[in-house]
Amino acid sequence: MKAGQYVTELLTVSGLARRTIRRHLSSLSNLWLWVESKGAKLENVWHGHRLGKKKRGTERKGLSDEKVIKLLNGRSRSKLYGPLLCDLTRLALLHGARLEELCALKKADVTEREDGYWFVIGEGKTEAAQREIPVHPTAAKIIERRLKGEDEWLFEGLTPGGPDEKRSWYVSKAFGRFRAQDDVKVDGRLEDFHALRNTFIELMEGLEVAESTVKLLVGHKRTSMTYGHYSKGQRVNLREAIKKVDYGVEIMGSMES
Repeated sequence: MKAGQYVTELLTVSGLARRTIRRHLSSLSNLWLWVESKGAKLENVWHGHRLGKKKRGTERKGLSDEKVIKLLNGRSRSKLYGPLLCDLTRLALLHGARLEELCALKKADVTEREDGYWFVIGEGKTEAAQREIPVHPTAAKIIERRLKGEDEWLFEGLTPGGPDEKRSWYVSKAFGRFRAQDDVKVDGRLEDFHALRNTFIELMEGLEVAESTVKLLVGHKRTSMTYGHYSKGQRVNLREAIKKVDYGVEIMGSMES
């Protein structure tokens, strides 16, 4: 029963991709088989928890403007996570970064250059996830506030958790509780924090920002021969691309509130 609850939690709360969860469960099952091979008499509780392919219509999509406004104007009841979720939601909408990437940022990963602040993301799910992102002007106040203090982390006080001891594990759970609040109700199964990343990418496509440029911002691999093999994007003006991020007067106004 606990194994089943764990799998359900991974699917609904963790924000992990279905492929990642499938790989994780396979590793757990193989671990149980190895323990059995050493003579232990254990039931393989992970056997049978195989995840099939997604059904049509179950893909995660970007959020509507109405739902984005609900998230921005809502306030988490959690004293611990409320301020964190407020800042993280805005940073995700403005930059398309993954939750763990934001939670794992240290103050040393934020640099101030002539054109403003930049995030330096040193590791992630793939090699392409290692990148530098210009901070949107609207987020500058968040960064300046978070840089104060002596703790090395940009988002202080997070307890790692989950199978990979991620700093975002309990934050993801808190976001799930927040969006289910009666005054928010953005509680669809795939309307989780990762949907903010989809929202950013959909916005950039609508603004006609080149896909190859968006991939540099969100950390997706550029696979074409031209903009993958020959060019690594070193001359792309990412600052100008991030300046284009504009969800409209109402949403951008809520960002600053």
